[in-house]
Amino acid sequence: GNITHGGWGGNHELSVAWKLSGEDSSSRVLVASLLDQIIAYCGSDSVAQAVRRIGDRSWISGGSGEPPVSPLLISRPERPLAHDLAARWNGRRFKSLRLFTGSTDRDGRFIQWCHETFGVERCIVVVDPRTAAFDAATLEALPVRVEIEPAPSTPYLHAKFYWFDGPDGCAAVVGSANCS
Repeated sequence: GNITHGGWGGNHELSVAWKLSGEDSSSRVLVASLLDQIIAYCGSDSVAQAVRRIGDRSWISGGSGEPPVSPLLISRPERPLAHDLAARWNGRRFKSLRLFTGSTDRDGRFIQWCHETFGVERCIVVVDPRTAAFDAATLEALPVRVEIEPAPSTPYLHAKFYWFDGPDGCAAVVGSANCS
């Protein structure tokens, strides 16, 4: 979840808890990934070294063979989540996208990207019309049939939910981060 007042309070965002185990190699991958990201926020070398020492624990750094791919995509400040989606689902095709969001951009750039990257032809966007910034003419020009369904105005929806469906199966993304 979003560890801000908005995420924990005002936005009523989605959150999740994970049970981690030293015997589970996916736990190792997840913790190592989180520690790598935490280091980027450390204000000093000594704090970064302390975080690295946590990662040196044998249950995190150990293991044999190729580590499994984490089922989680964790947003990073240096690159959009869309890059991770494209890599994770490389070669997959989806016909439709249903998304729930608290706000939108003006031009539907993420919808356009989904068309170019995954072949999305239809997109249903559930959003409060008061917080949607879409330009109707720009949406009409997209090579995707876009339908807007109004979300209830309360409680405010900030969390994102993306549901992709197509010939290669379904896939979902849930969280606080914008894909762009």
